[in-house]
Formats: sequence, C-alpha cells, structure tokens
Amino acid sequence: MLKDWLLIVRYCAMAMLLNDTTFLQHRLLEWLTDLVQVHQRKTIDQKIYELLQTQLQQLFKSEQMALIAPFLEQVNNTFLQDNLVQLPR
Repeated sequence: MLKDWLLIVRYCAMAMLLNDTTFLQHRLLEWLTDLVQVHQRKTIDQKIYELLQTQLQQLFKSEQMALIAPFLEQVNNTFLQDNLVQLPR
C-alpha cells in the first residue's frame, strides 16, 4: 500500500513537471481507482493522504506546495472521495 503512495507522489510530481493533468489521469488514476475499489481500502488511503498532506506542508514552502497540490487534489477527488468516479477506458 505504501508502495502505491510512493507511485502516487512520483506520478503527481511528473504531472507537475509536465503541467499535464491528463498525464496523471492516464498513467495513474485508471489503475489505482480499480485497485482501491477491489481491495476496499479507501479509509486507510484517505488517512495516508491526510498524513502525506501534513508532511508535505511541513517540508515544502507554500509556493512549492502550490505546484504539486492540484495534482494531489486530483488524486483525492478521483478515488478517495465518497462519490467515486469511474474513469473512462
């Protein structure tokens, strides 16, 4: 599970560098949404997301956090919220 979150941060950083939200959707969110649904681990993932946000805010300056935050929010909005959206294939 933590390995998945390392991948999430990696893909968010890559999408940030490319400034491309579709990169994140196509490379990460399609398989990750299915994984979360199958293993029913949403509660644990939500807590990890919150802890990650807290740690990144302590680590990064606000300007730096503003660069990656939209991509982390995209992950949160796509598969951690109650209204889980199934991405098109």
